[in-house]
Amino acid sequence: QQYMSLFIGDRSQNMLPAGSLYEAGALLTLSSDWDADALSPLVKLEAVLTRKNQGIPSLEAAIEMMTLNPAKLLRHDDKTGSIEVGKYADLVILSRNLFEVPVSKIDGTEVEATLLHGEVVYDPEGLFEQ
Repeated sequence: QQYMSLFIGDRSQNMLPAGSLYEAGALLTLSSDWDADALSPLVKLEAVLTRKNQGIPSLEAAIEMMTLNPAKLLRHDDKTGSIEVGKYADLVILSRNLFEVPVSKIDGTEVEATLLHGEVVYDPEGLFEQ
């Protein structure tokens, strides 16, 4: 973000008017072919919620922009994008509840385990063991 300001000036803060688009009802996602943030979804969540003039109204909205909205745009929302019976079990267990920490601390959250299509991909502590 800082290097953008050097070349573009203060208007770089308004390059992505996500808040205005969200308020207008646009279906937004938090990824692109020009990834200005780190690839970690947790870092990206914190960045869009703390970036000046970004306008993402809440953590709930930001999470939807990373999960359900891309699934809808790809026409995969019948099988992914949310946790529902009949959909792929693609999910992650985090070290803390993101809704209980300050937004500025989201990127410090650790991934404890992941499932992809219901199969364990990462689970060093055996959280998915029965």
